Amino acid sequence: MLLIADEVQTGFGRTGKMFAMEHWDVVPDIITGGKALGGGTPIGFFSTTKEIAQSYTRPGASTFGGNPVTATAGLMFLKILQRDGLAQRSQKLGQQLLESLQTVLGKHPFVADIRGKGLMVGMELTSGETIDAPTITDTVLENMKDSGFLLGKTGPGRNVLTFMPPLIVEEQQIHQVVDELGKVLDVIR
Repeated sequence: MLLIADEVQTGFGRTGKMFAMEHWDVVPDIITGGKALGGGTPIGFFSTTKEIAQSYTRPGASTFGGNPVTATAGLMFLKILQRDGLAQRSQKLGQQLLESLQTVLGKHPFVADIRGKGLMVGMELTSGETIDAPTITDTVLENMKDSGFLLGKTGPGRNVLTFMPPLIVEEQQIHQVVDELGKVLDVIR
């Protein structure tokens, strides 16, 4: 059986290490990724062992394969990631985000859990007396968007707010989003 690590969202420093699997000393047979590598241009990659690579002998096609502009953007991103220590920065600022959320909102009645690694943090919301968790989540997302902050949502119940700011986020911006989120949660009934 092959182990394939999909690091499309978690890769390239997002979790505080180059790849999330490194937190658990996992070495996959294949790793896939993209998004951050292209800096907004369409890119994806996979990397594998020599043995698996040699077994791929048939011609293949790729919608965006061989794009020199995207390849150049990817190489530049990797240089900046290493030059500026963005994985280490993600670890440090992600810890600040996690701790700020836990300190300010950890005991809020709508907050069930706050978890994450690096700048990939989730805050699970729970239902109130008259409103269910997915509705609270959607209300929070809309109000945060109106305040200038884009968050995501995930989870089987669609009730986990996701925080994945750029790796160059500033500490002040982390405090701003946490403060605004507290205000938004406080007015939900």
